[in-house]
Amino acid sequence: MLKRTPIALLNLIHDKLRFIISLGVIGFAVFLMFMQMGFRNALLDSNVEFIRKLDADLIIVSKKRYASFIEQTFDINRLYQAQGFSGVYSANPFYIGTSILKNKNNFSERPIRVFAYNLDDSVFNIEKIDILENKLSKSNNLLLDIKSRVEYGIFNTQENVELGNHKFRVAGFFELGTDFIADGNLIVNDQTFLKVFKGIPAGIEANIRNSLSEVDIGLIKLNNRVQANDYVKILSRNLPQDVDIFTKKSFIKRDLNYWLNATPIGFMFVLGTIVGFVVGAIVLYNILYTDIDDNLGQYATLKAIGYPNHRLVSIVVQEALILATLGYLPGYITSFIFYNFVADSTGIQMRLTLSLALLIMSLTLLMSIISGLFAVRRLRSCDPAEIFS
Repeated sequence: MLKRTPIALLNLIHDKLRFIISLGVIGFAVFLMFMQMGFRNALLDSNVEFIRKLDADLIIVSKKRYASFIEQTFDINRLYQAQGFSGVYSANPFYIGTSILKNKNNFSERPIRVFAYNLDDSVFNIEKIDILENKLSKSNNLLLDIKSRVEYGIFNTQENVELGNHKFRVAGFFELGTDFIADGNLIVNDQTFLKVFKGIPAGIEANIRNSLSEVDIGLIKLNNRVQANDYVKILSRNLPQDVDIFTKKSFIKRDLNYWLNATPIGFMFVLGTIVGFVVGAIVLYNILYTDIDDNLGQYATLKAIGYPNHRLVSIVVQEALILATLGYLPGYITSFIFYNFVADSTGIQMRLTLSLALLIMSLTLLMSIISGLFAVRRLRSCDPAEIFS
């Protein structure tokens, strides 16, 4: 269509300064949509990233643990009972707590999330974790998430740190990332975890943790021929009703639903995306309307010599699509740079994925079509006889 009718492009580039400003304004609207959807996805992805890294087919939690970050434990006997079923390959306890890490430089104290498990169990699917776990056999060693916030301080291996009024040594680093609950993560063995958290109230009922029999999350791996959904039903029927059993996928989905539906955060980011869409549509409409108004005489001439309305409408829609497509590029590039900056600065899972890029591109094209169709009402109503009279 552009080859047959280059009028749309010529109209746009005739006033180069206005053309460049228009692309910049549309690019900002695209950037705003990218930011809102990016932070929304980062919120969701970051808060379930540690769950995705768990090596398990099924997950058991206390019935009172309605989200993964709620500190509510269940009795380890539930795992022993689950282990008795023929389809269960292993049932391992996993512990999560929040302690205080002291910054070595300014002595400020900051809460940090602590993961723990029996080193004989395969728990995390984190790169090189098997090699690092060997260093955790010593009770005074810990692993530090290299993506933790810089406010904790910059640590080196074999350096001493203070966690919960106990002295430890940094034995190595792993990579996981922060989320909206925790600014950093540590890994210790289960005995070290008990040393740090024994006698400390935890959970919504402020229960005192006295032993490793109080489990935060149970990780169940099934035999290869067993269907996970079938065993959720089997275990749910046979285990006491103080625990809930999920597939790993459904447990992640439950957490995502909590953030989307039980908190206002998800809605706020969606609303921000809508605002960006509306702002872009209004700006694009004004650009097109002004262009039509400035060139009304030329459009009237085309109409007078026999150009049908749909041909003139196609010119305006082409202009809208050209502006949207070219305006998308600076918005995308700026967003890509900003995503990497946020991810490196905060450690959250800020990813500019192909699906997100296509979504924003689709919204941008939709925005341009809507704006173009509204703008052509001025063109449809113009009468050559009135304009040249």
